[in-house]
Amino acid sequence: MPRPTSRDPAVPRLRPSGGALLPWHGPPPSLPDLLDRASERWFGLPPRLRSVLLAGVGLLLLLVAGAGAARSPWGPPVAVLVTTLDVQPGQALDPATVRTERRPARLVPDDAVRDAGALGRSRAAATLLAGTVLTTRHLAGEDAVTGTLAEGRAAYPVEAATLPPLRPGQRLDLVAGDLEGRGRTLARDVRVVSITDGTVWLDVARDDAPVIAAAALRDGLQVVLLRP
Repeated sequence: MPRPTSRDPAVPRLRPSGGALLPWHGPPPSLPDLLDRASERWFGLPPRLRSVLLAGVGLLLLLVAGAGAARSPWGPPVAVLVTTLDVQPGQALDPATVRTERRPARLVPDDAVRDAGALGRSRAAATLLAGTVLTTRHLAGEDAVTGTLAEGRAAYPVEAATLPPLRPGQRLDLVAGDLEGRGRTLARDVRVVSITDGTVWLDVARDDAPVIAAAALRDGLQVVLLRP
């Protein structure tokens, strides 16, 4: 048995207290004749032809969007290398930390790195936030141990096996025991420059390096991890 519809006169129409019909009551509105005929012709086409036409319309929209981008006041998009996560000084710049994106040409620095092949075995020369466009100023070269050091600083090596797990950019205090068995701080707020081949390289003041080396030979070094 067919279900009654709102067009069926047997179906009562609800009225508000005033007695007037509300605009959403009654039969649904019909399409204009032009749209109605167009929809009939569209759904009368073979499914494969409809798919081809939709693909053609999508391609046309992409071409129009590309032409609009090329006419943008910021210039056409160009390929650049962008960091995918926060990178610490001395950290390797490779497919795990960098990807290629397209940015408007006039918003890209002149020294931006556009080819992943130009990275080689480079490392970050400074802290880079995720989404940063890489430039030649951000590259420390293959040997990032000394490339990121400021004036008056030195890189001190410590065997990774003697330290807790660390990562580049992490900060810590260096501590050692004195002759009376008490602890003493050798250096404060030391930065981990790089970790290579089982060696942790620490950024220390150049004048502190001999004291740290002597304490390491005599008593061994201990580290106190600091907040980022």
